[in-house]
Amino acid sequence: MEISDFEQVKAWLEDQEPETAICFAAWNALRRLPYLGDASHLVLNNHALNVLRALLVTTVYARFSDTNLSNESVAATRAAYASQDALVFVGEAQEGSKAHDAVRSAEEASRAVTAFLCGPEGLPEWGSHGSVQTLARFSLVGFPDPTTEMLSFKEVIYKNGALNLTAIFDQMLWPQPELPLDLHRCLQKLNAFLSMDLAVWGFWKRWYEGFLGGNPVNWEVQLAIAMLPNKDWDKGPEWIAEKIRRIERNARTSVAPPLILDQEQRVFVIADEDTLPSEVMVFARERIAMALQNALSASSGNGLHDGSYETIAIRLALERHPGNASLLATAFYDASLSFASNIGASYPEDTSLINLKNALYATAEEICELSPDARKRCARLASLAVSESAVIPDQPDVLELANIVTEETDEEAREVIQTDAREIAAGGVIPKWLRARFTNYVTTIAIWIDRTKKGHERLSWLVKAVDQLLDWFKSEDS
Repeated sequence: MEISDFEQVKAWLEDQEPETAICFAAWNALRRLPYLGDASHLVLNNHALNVLRALLVTTVYARFSDTNLSNESVAATRAAYASQDALVFVGEAQEGSKAHDAVRSAEEASRAVTAFLCGPEGLPEWGSHGSVQTLARFSLVGFPDPTTEMLSFKEVIYKNGALNLTAIFDQMLWPQPELPLDLHRCLQKLNAFLSMDLAVWGFWKRWYEGFLGGNPVNWEVQLAIAMLPNKDWDKGPEWIAEKIRRIERNARTSVAPPLILDQEQRVFVIADEDTLPSEVMVFARERIAMALQNALSASSGNGLHDGSYETIAIRLALERHPGNASLLATAFYDASLSFASNIGASYPEDTSLINLKNALYATAEEICELSPDARKRCARLASLAVSESAVIPDQPDVLELANIVTEETDEEAREVIQTDAREIAAGGVIPKWLRARFTNYVTTIAIWIDRTKKGHERLSWLVKAVDQLLDWFKSEDS
């Protein structure tokens, strides 16, 4: 249908599926966000987080609207709270001001998402009255030319003829080289506020710059932030900043196949990984086993022995995961990084050690060429500093931790987690890839238990134990 005035915009929206409407609302609100900079620093300091949360929640749930969120009722509650938080700011910003319009747009968009997740009646205690399409239309508040906005939106989502809603979030928000002048001025003011304390606001600055440049922050990271409990958001910007740092660090250092929730069985299972030809895997294993044996048996007294970090890391991978391309690659790459750091320092410049280091690196690289999963995880591993033993004075009871979380897994995941726990509990040198996998798995399940089983008798202990585990990942504490 032709769209040439606001009435036609309304009519077009009413004809759309709810998924299209909430993507439109989120996109509108994102384009209005710079106007937030028109508010004073005092008002921003008190309320900016509320608006940013509302917009992140709205955008993430719109982005994942065609998939099944693991817990839609929890997501709806998060969206409703975010909407109410933003509404507080509406009263602080002068009506008719640009900041007021930016907040209203975000608030109406988050109301549309709440309606989408739990129906037009909304959550009883909050209410989201009106259809998703009507609420999405309200996100146009303050737009001087709604018709142009709608046409721009349609152009992106139908760019290649077929409907592609997620494309709207992967494009530059403003296709022209520069933002409209008034938006640019307000964005400069908003960035000035966010830059005053980058430790607190730095993520939000990067987050919006990602949308401006058509390169959004990792969507899984955004989803994890959106699902943070309301009690965390109530503790303010500094607290949320630390939570976000942990989420981003965990995403960067995820070097193991992820756990996913089997929706039918309601248990966690290990996700399928890339499968490489058997001859490739056999050659890789034999090549490294031979190089390792040569280095261990060298007559030069190179210092490598059965208890060395590199030996343990390589052998554990060869023995426990001979057919898993990404885990072999990350273990080999981990050991090669360790050798690169230690040869010439704690190890002599021994020929057999250098050969082993080179073989580890070359084999990992060859696997990565064939396996996107391995390539992704080795890139994450590269961001980790060489670690020490995982044993710390106040380490939690990892065996008990494993027992609790494996109540929520299938048999395969249970065996992996409990075996990893025994390795860690035994003390000594623990390979980074093993620590990373264990921490990521128990973190995944602990978050799920916190969301879905609030009455769990060990929840408080579990959360504290996982919190200690997350601290092991801090490279600055290595």
